[in-house]
Amino acid sequence: MNFKNILLVASVVILSSACKKTETAAAAGMSCTIAGEGTSLCIDYTTGFTAATAQESCDSSSGTFSATTACSSTNRTGRCANSTSGTTATTSYYSPVTAEQVQSLCALTSGTYTPSSTVDSDPAAIFELEAGESDI
Repeated sequence: MNFKNILLVASVVILSSACKKTETAAAAGMSCTIAGEGTSLCIDYTTGFTAATAQESCDSSSGTFSATTACSSTNRTGRCANSTSGTTATTSYYSPVTAEQVQSLCALTSGTYTPSSTVDSDPAAIFELEAGESDI
């Protein structure tokens, strides 16, 4: 999966998330893993998602949905949180995508970028990011 395809997948997930607003917040740990051509990304569904709306969003991206597992931090190069119409989805990017590419992708989608070192070393940063807040 090349850089343009990663951007396309991330954009589709963000746009489909905006269309699936719900009043019920998602349970912790719902995620969608999307893999292709040696590159993968994973979306954590946080604010404003039910299991059904999160799975629908994941299915529309040809991902593998989990109702009980959050995205892994292993080999993660950065995260991007996007909030739209009362929903928040946080995308984790993995090697070989670089931190600089994650930051660029996040800027293109008007998201909140968090470097992997901040997320992995500071559990409070994960909570703040999932709550739609950031100290960045």
